[in-house]
Amino acid sequence: MANRFIFLTFFSALLFLFTACNRDRLYETNIDIPSKGWDYRDSLKFEMTIPDSLTHYNFILNIRHRDVYEWQNLYVKLHTIFPDKSMETKEINLPLCDDAGAWYGDCTGDICFARVFIKERRRFPMTGKYTFILEQDMRTNPLQNVFAMGMRIEESAKKQP
Repeated sequence: MANRFIFLTFFSALLFLFTACNRDRLYETNIDIPSKGWDYRDSLKFEMTIPDSLTHYNFILNIRHRDVYEWQNLYVKLHTIFPDKSMETKEINLPLCDDAGAWYGDCTGDICFARVFIKERRRFPMTGKYTFILEQDMRTNPLQNVFAMGMRIEESAKKQP
């Protein structure tokens, strides 16, 4: 157990170092999942301020999981609360491995880290404070072998048309 904690601490620090110098990142936060598993009631909340409604952004979800995760994907519900307090809910399928069982993310030991683009080159409809609430939507409850989920918003590298 102590080795796992040391490894996860080292992995988190390494991840921080690789992302700390990224100038295109507007927001990135990762939230640890309780060791008992990710229960339907354990929603994850991300809040950020969008300063510009004309810039194109990429919207990415980070997933840290064990290599014994049982499925090829992870279904989540994403609730978006806009600055005007309106709300939108979408179910999202996050692919984690191919049909042969090869993980899409980078794995070190038995821990894998994947970034899944869920929206590319999108504009936010308005400036202001956005709240995103993420819930697991798998048939298994609580969901095991997922250690952390995160959200990243970055400016798109492509120039506007």
